[in-house]
Amino acid sequence: MTSTTSKTDRLLILDDVIEIAELIGGLGEQAGFLVTVTTDIDAFNAALEKEQPSVIALDLQMPRTDGIEVLRRLAASACMARVLLITGMDRQTTASAKRFGQQLGLNILGTVQKPFDPESLIDMLSRARNLSGVLSPDDLANAIRDTALILRYQPVIRRLGPRSWHAESVEALPRWHHPEFGVLTPRKFLPLIASERSELMRHLTDYVLQQSAQQLQQWQSSGLHLGLRVNLPAGLITDTEFPDRLECLFDECAADSALLTLELSDVSALVNSRDCIEILTRLRLKGIKLSLDDFGISGSSLQALYALPITEAKIDRRLTSDLVRESGAELAVGGILQLLKALDIDCCAEGVESSEQMNTLDELECDLLQGFYIGTPMPAADIPKALESWTTDASRLVSAGS
Repeated sequence: MTSTTSKTDRLLILDDVIEIAELIGGLGEQAGFLVTVTTDIDAFNAALEKEQPSVIALDLQMPRTDGIEVLRRLAASACMARVLLITGMDRQTTASAKRFGQQLGLNILGTVQKPFDPESLIDMLSRARNLSGVLSPDDLANAIRDTALILRYQPVIRRLGPRSWHAESVEALPRWHHPEFGVLTPRKFLPLIASERSELMRHLTDYVLQQSAQQLQQWQSSGLHLGLRVNLPAGLITDTEFPDRLECLFDECAADSALLTLELSDVSALVNSRDCIEILTRLRLKGIKLSLDDFGISGSSLQALYALPITEAKIDRRLTSDLVRESGAELAVGGILQLLKALDIDCCAEGVESSEQMNTLDELECDLLQGFYIGTPMPAADIPKALESWTTDASRLVSAGS
């Protein structure tokens, strides 16, 4: 962390499990905080008075005291910090604790369910910092020019049969390593882009495509046959020269474009666009696969499934999250799977964070899975070993929830 971090950018953690507390602390440092880790209430109280944190990460379940008692004490001391509740309790109990904190007048940042996704927690902590008006589109443009954006890769696995899975591809996810504000995820810097059709969005997308294509070629050269996934904003599906530019880019990198899947954000407004249909059809003719992202939630389009040459639909993580908590969610996901199978379209469930979710999706015969339980976004150098280890342990991971 650089010396430009102000004294208000402090994160205070209270969790009686030291490994979890230190994990949260490491993620907090990546998000740009000065971090203090405590594992008991006495150390927490002393640090609270001394550090004056801007954010508190609080475990609700502890042996000597519980999170509700801590919330009451924070309110009594007129604490102004934003409070993040971390818990392994059920949704109703967690929601009740959140409401209690809000009723006390505390600034509740949100809740995090254990086991948590490190990338999501970094994103939440990054957004907790007051960066409004600090970052500009020019900053992002300079970061792209100076290659300050790096890529992390998250595994996606394919179902070969009951309890049989294979690590098939990875999704390229950009991260901005800002010298002052730490690791910034797309949720933090994408709002700097005024329009999906802007030159800045095009530069960002081209950058991710080029960097990931070069990495794909390196994996190919080392004998690792792995698919690549890259997000393509709907606003960019208007350039009729894009399919040729993309093909040239992959040729220049000596990478196989047939291993590429483009994940399309909301295309509901484009299903009747002649240019959109032309561009997507030409991409398919070049062997590039097309995935409809965030499917099943408002904004996704049923019409796109048959009007556009879609090869896959990704079930929104909010549906996956509800899968083992809400009985209706399993029925909804099952119905989506039946529809997609009838249309000969693959289904990928994103946001898989537990063995219970994985088992349910296995029973529903979901084609592809992605999420923290499968693998977190990681540096390219870690991918070969991680995928080999995952494939070896696949049967154990599925049976763990049985």
